[in-house]
Amino acid sequence: MNTLFHRVIYWLGILLLVAGCNSGDSPDDPGVPLVEVQTLRNGSLPTELVVSAEVRALNRASVNPSTSGMVEVVLPQEGDRVNQGQPVIWLKNPSLKAQIREQQASLESARASEQQARANLRITQAEVENEVAQAKSQVEQAQIAVEQAQTEVDSAKNAVERKTPLYKEKVIALTELEQARLSWEIKKDELRTARSKLESAKSSLANARKGTNKVDLQEAQLSAAIADVRKSQAALTSIQDQVDETVLKAPISGVVVSRSVEPGQSVEPGQAALLTIVNNKELEVQAPVDQRYALSLRPGLEATMTSLIHPEKKWTITLKETVPSSDAQTNTVIARFRFSEPPAQALVDGTPVQLRLLLGETKGVLIPLEAVHGSASIGKFAAVVSNNVIDRRAVNPLMKNEAHVLVSASDFQEGEQVVLEGGERLTEGQRVKVKP
Repeated sequence: MNTLFHRVIYWLGILLLVAGCNSGDSPDDPGVPLVEVQTLRNGSLPTELVVSAEVRALNRASVNPSTSGMVEVVLPQEGDRVNQGQPVIWLKNPSLKAQIREQQASLESARASEQQARANLRITQAEVENEVAQAKSQVEQAQIAVEQAQTEVDSAKNAVERKTPLYKEKVIALTELEQARLSWEIKKDELRTARSKLESAKSSLANARKGTNKVDLQEAQLSAAIADVRKSQAALTSIQDQVDETVLKAPISGVVVSRSVEPGQSVEPGQAALLTIVNNKELEVQAPVDQRYALSLRPGLEATMTSLIHPEKKWTITLKETVPSSDAQTNTVIARFRFSEPPAQALVDGTPVQLRLLLGETKGVLIPLEAVHGSASIGKFAAVVSNNVIDRRAVNPLMKNEAHVLVSASDFQEGEQVVLEGGERLTEGQRVKVKP
C-alpha cells in the first residue's frame, strides 16, 4: 500500500515538473493570444491650445474714498447703470463743518487786516506826498529869496563902488559912503541867511522824500496781509474740497459690477474700491496661458472663441499683446485679444469664454487612438510588442486629434509595434503572437 502511494506521488511530481518546464509557451502554442498590431511612425500634429478666458471691459473704474468719514448713503446696487459725474455715495464727516467755520472766521479776519493795511498805506502815501510838496514849495521860496538877496547884495556893492570915487573927489560926505558900505554888509548878511534857509529847505525836502520808507513799510505790511488772505482762502478751499469729496461720483458711465460698502461703515483713503464700474461698449478677452507657449504668442495670432451664452456662435479674435501675470506663482502670461468685429450685446465684462489657438505643429511619434488603453484614474498606456512579449508603456500625450495621439520620441520610437484592439487585457511580460 505504501509502495503504491509513493509511486503515485513520484509520477505526480514528474508531471508537475514537466508542466513547469513547458509553462513558457511558444508563439505557436494554441494558448498564446493572437494580436493585431500597427507599426508606429514619426509625425506631427497641429498645436491646438484650448484655454479658458474671460471677457473684460477696456473702460473700467473704481470709486474710492479720498477722505475719511462714515457712509450715509449708497445709491446704486450691483447691476445698476450710472452716468459719469453722478453722485453715488455720500459720506458724513462732522469735523469738516467745524473746520470750515473756523477757517471762514480766519479768512474774514485776514481780509479785515488787508483792508486796514490798504487804508494805512493810502494815509501814509498822502502824508508823504503832502510833506514832499510842502518841502518843495519851501525850497522854491528859499531859492527865490536867495536870488533876491543876491540881487540886493550886487546893488549895494555897486553903490559902494560908485560912491567911493565921489567921496575922494569930495562930492559926497563920508557919512554917505559909510551908509552905503553898511547897507552892503547888511545885504550880504541877508544873503547868507537866505542861503542858510535854502539849505534848510533842501534838507527838509530830503527828509520828506525819506518818508517813502514809510510807504515801503506799509506796502510790505499790505503784501503780508494779502498773503495771509490767500493762505486762509487756500485752506478754506482745501477743506471745502474735502467736503465735496464726501460726495463720491461715478468716474465713468457704465454698470456697477461690484459693491463692497453699506451705510454705516467707516471708510478711509487708500482702502479697497467701494464700487467698481465697467463700460461694456469696448471689450477685450484676457486669457491666462502657460508660459511654455509664450514664444508662440505673437501679436496678430488669431483664436476662435466660443461662449455658453451663444453656443451656436463663434468669434474670431486677434492677439493684441501678452503681459506678465499678476501672480508670479502661476507661471502664466496674460494674453489680451481684441475683437475683429463688434461682439454680441450679451457679452459683457466677466463673461467666461473658451479659446482655441493654433500655435504651429508639434513633432513626435503618432499612436493610433485604438492602441491607447486605460483611463484617467489608472493612467493611459499602450501595449508595445517586442520579441512577441508585451511591454505596457505609459502614454503621455503631447497633442491628439480624431485618429492619433502624439507622444514624445523619448517614450516611443518609430518602428515599434503597438496592439490595436484588446491591448487592455494583456499583462506586462505576456507572450503574444502577431497577426500576419
